[in-house]
Amino acid sequence: MKALEIIEAVRRGEKVEDDLVECKSDWPALSKARQLAGLCNKAGGSDVLLIIGLDEQTGVVHALPSTDPATWWASFQARFDEVAPDLTNHLRVAVGDGEFVTALTFDTSRVPFVVKTLDGSASIEREIPIRDGTRTRSAYRREILQLLAPTLALPAMSLLDANATVTWQAEVAKVVDGSRVQPECAWLSGHLNAYVEHLVSDLAMIPTHLIEARASFGDFALPLKVGIDQPPEVDAKHRGVDHRRDGVRITDPGIIRIAFDADIPLDRLAQADGGDECNITADFNVSGGARPIRVIASCRRQSSNTWPGGHNVTFSSKVT
Repeated sequence: MKALEIIEAVRRGEKVEDDLVECKSDWPALSKARQLAGLCNKAGGSDVLLIIGLDEQTGVVHALPSTDPATWWASFQARFDEVAPDLTNHLRVAVGDGEFVTALTFDTSRVPFVVKTLDGSASIEREIPIRDGTRTRSAYRREILQLLAPTLALPAMSLLDANATVTWQAEVAKVVDGSRVQPECAWLSGHLNAYVEHLVSDLAMIPTHLIEARASFGDFALPLKVGIDQPPEVDAKHRGVDHRRDGVRITDPGIIRIAFDADIPLDRLAQADGGDECNITADFNVSGGARPIRVIASCRRQSSNTWPGGHNVTFSSKVT
């Protein structure tokens, strides 16, 4: 379940709040309806997950009062003008010995959402808020137009497996045109495979240059260079997932494969190869889509090899 994955990530010290997820230590007060509306407007049709009882800063789970989610949501709905997001699911989730959070899922397909203001001013009665990073502000005209425009239905994507290898190499003396080359260096390389559940007739295109990824080792985040993993020749009439040099063309369900690499600063090498976990986050931006499809792989330390003047450490994750 996504809520459990998020809770585990928070307890590892990762920041998980984004355009689709919000964590709250307690049931939000009515004054937070504007914040929820901004989150739902930013989601623009994708489901929003609200986790109640989890402190996103510390990972501490707080005991919640016996609040009926339906009653709480009814009071929140009154803050919205005419249309509110639909509360599609609410679930009490066990996350530890006697620890529980409440996970709420909202359908945001009826954007834009307008809230009634509480500033007491008769001249400002309603607002279209939108999430901007970690804050909520009034939407610009261009953002409102984007909310009203038809959007591409994004395919769901789930992780199959991923691996990453951290390699360190001491300085190697070689002579090329009379010069010493290959100084001490470290790098990361690996791949990620995900299954794309594309069940609509529309073509989806993920350009290579719009795939963004990073590797995290505790509080050290390393941006990755991404490429299409071994692109074969493409048959224009083939349906499925076609890997091309300029991106991935999706017409039916299938597997998407990416490769990644990055240079590791030597002063960060101990963090990269000294821990037990490497988390790979990949954001696939679909042409015409409002937001990326995110895939997260938690890779555990598997093996290490040492040779004169170098070593490597391999991390891998596989969903069974």
